[in-house]
Amino acid sequence: MTKHFLRLTVTAAETELVKLKDELANELVAMTRLHELSNRMMRDAELKPLLEEVLNATMAFQKADFGLVQLFNPETMALEIVAQLREEAASIRTP
Repeated sequence: MTKHFLRLTVTAAETELVKLKDELANELVAMTRLHELSNRMMRDAELKPLLEEVLNATMAFQKADFGLVQLFNPETMALEIVAQLREEAASIRTP
């Protein structure tokens, strides 16, 4: 009976290890995307495409279904959506 219990414990530990390795691999992919993005930011000057890439990478890292980036416009004294991904983000009201 002790050998059977030990085998179940090892199998559970191996399963957890595989799960953790998969999570780490996914995080590495997301971190690599952010690193590549930061390298592009050093070269490119257009803000909107960069913000869209930042949003896309952040959403992948956070496993988010949708997202948006708002910037404050001092002329209108309001937040404006400057980047969004997925249609659901359009329904979010700005303050």
